[in-house]
Amino acid sequence: MKILKSDPDGLAISYTNSTKALLISKLQFDDLSNALKEKYHYSPQAAMEFQIRQQQGMVELRNQLGIIEAVASQADNQRIDEGLHQRRIEESQRVDAQLVLAKQREAAAREKAADAAMIQAMKPPPQINMQQNVFIPRNYYY
Repeated sequence: MKILKSDPDGLAISYTNSTKALLISKLQFDDLSNALKEKYHYSPQAAMEFQIRQQQGMVELRNQLGIIEAVASQADNQRIDEGLHQRRIEESQRVDAQLVLAKQREAAAREKAADAAMIQAMKPPPQINMQQNVFIPRNYYY
């Protein structure tokens, strides 16, 4: 056993257990002999003040951790919101690209139909033999 530190309310010690693991513990002066209390200048008033300061420090630490957690949570929420926003942008871009492609296909189909109509209009009309009242198709050859 080795004494690591003397606080107003007790002694911090290190020791090894049966498995040779190093352990650290704090022994309160209330649990120690009067000889050890005198050797390490124990004062009940100083011990009480020390414990109050320790508790205040823990409260401050918890408050700071609460603030840190709140900031971290807010940052997480912001990252999630940014991710959702990015996905919405990407989805919008994908839909826009599909609309552009559909419009291009529609324009190509209209152009093809217009070309077909133009070709049809440029063909000579069918000939009708008025003497025999016979319809002669365009591509009919004798």
